[in-house]
Amino acid sequence: MFEVLVKPQEHIIDQGDDGDNFYVIDRGVYDILVEKDGAGVCVGKYNNKGSFGELALMYNTPRAATIVATEEGALWGLGEKADCFYIVESGEVKIMIKTKTKAGQQDNMEVEVARCSRGQYFGELALVTNKPRAASVYAVGDTKCL
Repeated sequence: MFEVLVKPQEHIIDQGDDGDNFYVIDRGVYDILVEKDGAGVCVGKYNNKGSFGELALMYNTPRAATIVATEEGALWGLGEKADCFYIVESGEVKIMIKTKTKAGQQDNMEVEVARCSRGQYFGELALVTNKPRAASVYAVGDTKCL
C-alpha cells in the first residue's frame, strides 16, 4: 500500500477511466459524482471513512463514478506504483493485457499485445503517466532483464 495526500478539488478517480487502484480513506471528505446529461451530479459523500475503487478492479470495467476531494486528506492506495522500467538483456518477454469482458468470453482473459527482445524495453508507460502498470509481462524461456 502507498499513501496518497490529496488537496481540495483533486480528482482521485474519474468516471469512465480504467481501474488501477483501490483506495481506503484515512482522513478527508470526498464527493461521489456521476455524470448525468453532461454534468457531474453529487450522489453521495465519504466523510473520513470508507473505501472505493474496487468495482472497476473486480469486474474489469471502467470507473462508475468520479471521486473528488473537498478538503485536504489522505488515502491509502492498493495497487502497483511504478518506480522503474526494464531493458531486456537476453531472451524474450511477452506483454499481455486483460481483455474487456464480452458476451461469450471468459472474464479476465489475457491477450498478447507485443514481445520484447534484446535491447528493447518495457514498463516506461507507468513512469511517464504516473499510473499503475497497465499490462503483465512474462518471460519466454530463459530471460535476463536490467
